[in-house]
Amino acid sequence: MERAWNERDKHPQRRRHRVPNGENFQSPNVGESRQRLTAVETVLWRGAIDLAIEQFKEWQHERIETFIAYLNHHRQRIVNYDYFKAEGISIGSGAIESTVKQIGGRIKLSGAQWNAEKVPQVLLHRCAYLNGQFSN
Repeated sequence: MERAWNERDKHPQRRRHRVPNGENFQSPNVGESRQRLTAVETVLWRGAIDLAIEQFKEWQHERIETFIAYLNHHRQRIVNYDYFKAEGISIGSGAIESTVKQIGGRIKLSGAQWNAEKVPQVLLHRCAYLNGQFSN
């Protein structure tokens, strides 16, 4: 982050833009940059990493190269969010984080005694019950 602030101080006359992974970069042609970033955001939302990279094929900038390396490194993690949204599949982590917090709270109930080796089995039973896989 320090490097980004130093760059800003060197070139105050240029406008700054955000790249989806949080990196800042500068371009003398602000209109073209904004259009390109909108296009990149659109194709990344659909999981089209190669199309996003294609948008930067003519740009030679260290931060663009870093962004492309980031996309290539995290390629398997970038999903088609439009598809997930259309299917009603949650793309947030809030539900999972809430469940982990809930389970943690139940494990730490006052007066409850737990054997650390048994906790994984209890969690497996709980997951099976919630998934409708628990047989009576």
